Amino acid sequence: MALAPAYAPTQARASASLPLLFTITVALLLVPREFGFEVGSVLLMPHRIWLILIAPFVLWQATRELMPRLTGPDILFFLFIGWMVLSFVVKYDTAYVVESGGITALETLIPYLLGRLCIRSASDVVKLAKGWFLIVAALLVVAAAESMGGGLIIHPMLKEITGAAVRFNSDFRLGLVRALTVFEHAIMYGAFASCLFGLVWYLERDVFRRALKAVVIGLATFFSLSSGPILTLSLQAFFVGWGWAMQQLGVRVQLFSLIVFAGISFVSAELLTGGRTMTILIELLTFDPHSGWVRIFVNDWALRQMEDQPLFGLPYQDWGRARWIPFTTIDNFWLWCSLRFGYPAVAALVAAIAWMTVRFAILSDARDTPPLLRAVAAGSFIFCLTLLLVGYTVHFFGANYLMIFLMLGSLGCVAEQARIPAHRLTPRHMARLRA
Repeated sequence: MALAPAYAPTQARASASLPLLFTITVALLLVPREFGFEVGSVLLMPHRIWLILIAPFVLWQATRELMPRLTGPDILFFLFIGWMVLSFVVKYDTAYVVESGGITALETLIPYLLGRLCIRSASDVVKLAKGWFLIVAALLVVAAAESMGGGLIIHPMLKEITGAAVRFNSDFRLGLVRALTVFEHAIMYGAFASCLFGLVWYLERDVFRRALKAVVIGLATFFSLSSGPILTLSLQAFFVGWGWAMQQLGVRVQLFSLIVFAGISFVSAELLTGGRTMTILIELLTFDPHSGWVRIFVNDWALRQMEDQPLFGLPYQDWGRARWIPFTTIDNFWLWCSLRFGYPAVAALVAAIAWMTVRFAILSDARDTPPLLRAVAAGSFIFCLTLLLVGYTVHFFGANYLMIFLMLGSLGCVAEQARIPAHRLTPRHMARLRA
């Protein structure tokens, strides 16, 4: 078993509250598209301007505070960033590298570093989860009004105020409007509403409030009427239920039994349906089966194109989709990263998240882990495991892209705890773990 802080005690000062930089960044990620403007070929949103302004300070602080305590996931993440930049240099001209490549690297690196620098303890993660839930609860009011009221609310109002020439269309499903709230797309709203369910669940001890929060998150996700976010929520709920049913067993046994259960279930389904398991799943798990099939064709076509450029990927605007494919987007985050940056970049990022997932499992399984840290580790484990799986069905774009890396950086302080063997822990270390 392993359990310990990876940083010196003088650097492990837990924040009394979430740092102002972090709070402002999260707030700006929720600013609607109407407040953005274009400079050349780059769309400048308030959060992008903010990241440009704070980037020098964040990078300077990272060299001073983070470099002495780098973890394996940190190194893999930096490899992902480095390969991303290299892929832009290899494929594009200087202007595009500076504009598009610079923005992409900025929106990936700075949120991650900001999370690593600002979230220092399990207590900070608790504050982060509470703040996220309050935002979801507030957006639920708007989402319910939009979905059941028959039309969008915030975007039409802001368009009248700002005069922005942007259009947001939200279609009907199940007789309801797909809510957008402050986001550009229903999938973005649903992904934001569902992503931290597991963390909120494990951090709430009171049974009634836990159930209430689960209902709030469930309704908020439902009003997006998007299969990807609903799958995200369902997977987290399934993992929570599996953990409860197998609570007498260790995490390692739980994972092994889960893999065996999934394998037996798939083989049984293939035998019972005559090899039509995927067809039935698409019809059951998507609101629009036709859309689901088109996504499968898009994935197959894109993978075929990747055979020519596996190292650095293809220019995203020219990925060679067939003319009959109606979608220009790819609803698969890992495939999108492959096309955009190449397989080595995806391998580094997946390995970093998988490494963090293993560390969270170790912490949540260690007997001498303090209760608060155990709960945070369990919720973080479910977040990362769900992210690895759902990335195959959802593309994280816009504010969601930044949120993902902000959360990965924020949970880095938890992953650090599994570096020093438990027998080497000092009383001071244990006191800080309980903070």
